[in-house]
Amino acid sequence: AAESPGGWTDFIREHPDFFSRKAPANPSKAPPAPAAAPVAKRPAPKLSFKDQRRLDEAAGEMERLPTQIADLEQKLADPALYTREPKRFEALTRELDEIRQRLLKAEEDWLAIEERREALA
Repeated sequence: AAESPGGWTDFIREHPDFFSRKAPANPSKAPPAPAAAPVAKRPAPKLSFKDQRRLDEAAGEMERLPTQIADLEQKLADPALYTREPKRFEALTRELDEIRQRLLKAEEDWLAIEERREALA
């Protein structure tokens, strides 16, 4: 507090910066400053459990299915298979087509999920 003879206008004239000053630093009377809140580190966005699981499955299928395709193509390469066992030939052809479709789906899923993961980073 500051004392000044006279009235309010005299006080303002003598102490023009009185209201712009900060309070004196007296730790015993001043309330403690609130502690700065710790900045919460935002966790890095990541794939959902479902996406991560599908990514792992797709990667496994992309490793396994080409060998199955090659095995079926080798069996179908026998020129006498169609004349000897037409039903087996049809079954192998259908199975080869299904495996190729599964491989294509696995590759598409893997690519889409990898693109999402890159977008999150």
